[in-house]
Amino acid sequence: MDGAVTVLLVGVVIIGALALLGVALRLALRIIGRGITGAFLLFAFAAEQGFIGIAVYFACWVFILPVMLILSLVVGFVVASSDGASASQPRPRASDEARWQEEDRRYEEHRLKLVERARARANGAD
Repeated sequence: MDGAVTVLLVGVVIIGALALLGVALRLALRIIGRGITGAFLLFAFAAEQGFIGIAVYFACWVFILPVMLILSLVVGFVVASSDGASASQPRPRASDEARWQEEDRRYEEHRLKLVERARARANGAD
């Protein structure tokens, strides 16, 4: 009986450790992904500034690595939280399609009004 309880406890501990390892791995991958996202966004901002921005960006990675790591993580988490969409919850595409169709309809109405005005002026000029 004592050996069976020991085997059961060891099994529970191993399963618990594997579950904890899985959670830790998922969390670590999420943090690394947010850091990479933040680094890319910071690079995009630096690239908008031209060559000097890119040079400063890489110089910062060389000389103030801990600050850039923290800044990349902060930017990545802020953008991910403000984005409102993630891989597990994609944005609905139907609303985008409806918005594009509405914009197309408005554009077409405006274009037709301009054509009518142009025809009226052409007929009035004759």
